[in-house]
Amino acid sequence: MQSRYVKKLLGNKVLLILVGFLAILFCIARHAAPTSAETLTFQVDNTTPILEVTVPSNVYLNLAPTSGAAFGVADLAIGVGTNNPTGYTLSMNVDANNSALVNDDVTITPADYPGITVDSSNHPTIETLAQSVDGYTQDTFPVNKWGIRIGTSGNFFRAVFATAPVLSQTSAASNSTGSEAVVQLAAKVDSSQPIGAYHTTINFIAVTNPLPKVYMQSMVLSDCHTFPTVVYDSRDEQPYKVAKLADGQCWMTSNLNLAGGTKLDSAGSNVPAGYTQSDPYYTLPASTAISSGTSVPSDQFSSDSGQYVFNTNNNTDTCNSSTPCNSYYSWLVATAGGKDSSGNAVTTDGYNTAYSICPKGWRLPTSTTSNARATIDNNWKTGDWYALAIAYGANLESNYYQRAATFYNNAGPGTTPNFLLAGRYTSGSFDYSGSYGYYWSATSSFSTYAYYLNFNSSYVNSANSTLRRRGFSVRCVFGS
Repeated sequence: MQSRYVKKLLGNKVLLILVGFLAILFCIARHAAPTSAETLTFQVDNTTPILEVTVPSNVYLNLAPTSGAAFGVADLAIGVGTNNPTGYTLSMNVDANNSALVNDDVTITPADYPGITVDSSNHPTIETLAQSVDGYTQDTFPVNKWGIRIGTSGNFFRAVFATAPVLSQTSAASNSTGSEAVVQLAAKVDSSQPIGAYHTTINFIAVTNPLPKVYMQSMVLSDCHTFPTVVYDSRDEQPYKVAKLADGQCWMTSNLNLAGGTKLDSAGSNVPAGYTQSDPYYTLPASTAISSGTSVPSDQFSSDSGQYVFNTNNNTDTCNSSTPCNSYYSWLVATAGGKDSSGNAVTTDGYNTAYSICPKGWRLPTSTTSNARATIDNNWKTGDWYALAIAYGANLESNYYQRAATFYNNAGPGTTPNFLLAGRYTSGSFDYSGSYGYYWSATSSFSTYAYYLNFNSSYVNSANSTLRRRGFSVRCVFGS
């Protein structure tokens, strides 16, 4: 069987198409021809998106007219397997311009079909049935024609359909057994049809069904897969990719891009209960305007007690020295004001804020959860950033940073955390885009400092500390 994958990620749809090409071989002979089928094994798993079609390599139908006409039917069983949680739809088509069975297979040898020769200069055909509303029975089947029917009963029809017929469909993941759909092929020939091997190609198309639109605020852990899934933030309908990463937790694998001016209420954000849009817990300050190129006004990202947002309107994965990516927030913005659950400002080294600008059900990662200074007594080992970094190859046993880490560049397709080298904003300037990544944690260092994740292509620091004024990126992790 020849096959090819076409894999696309479209909005909230994980769309995978596999087209199987089946060669149909009809043999007009005076003897029995061999039969052959290739079976493919498919196992459903939850590691990567898979869609596979199982069809025989060839289907043989032997017709040997003696007197009158010979009629024959061949069964074709198709199997489909996918781990897509909403299942698949299987259909078929035959090219309207190439629907005839053609006698031009010069690879047929006497050993395969004794007494049969194929004249490569002469290509007789067997045309498909004429269009008929009711179809054809065996008795009404025209001579020297071929056709098809879905299933094993009923009439036969022209092999070319105005709309590709659905052969089978599921609403859940399924394993391939090779019998999810059965199609029967038929032909009737008489002695006027030249002896030989006739063939054509049928296309079987399996498409994964669309995933339902999932909002981050209503996600459950089973919505998070090891391959990136697109979900939506109900606060602004923006799409984000999320995935279960190597540390076993569900993470955003694209940077938060929440706009300045957004009101954080209890329905949509990681804030206390009881707040509404008319009475929000926190409102992001207006986004800083670009004055020239990627520079910002000199008084922005310049005070550790200030709250700053810079939305770039460049929500892509391409970051370089002149192009910022996504959005940047000072620490007090990222933590929705930097307070604990009692409403007090968090200024103690190693303590975490209770809330953030993450969606409801999500939170800002931590650099320590032991309520003690992250960079002493191995306390950095309790944080989310540490767990993620070691899961992707960093050796942080003796310290919270490493010069030869592989956190950023070693993860394989489908599981990569996709952390961007998005650079930072500080004191009115933008730098290090395309070279370093900076991501806030929920952990305070002291009154004017906070911890963050810092990395480049060969270095990772899971508990660095810096001034709260800096404009860093934000990634959120699912759950409490």
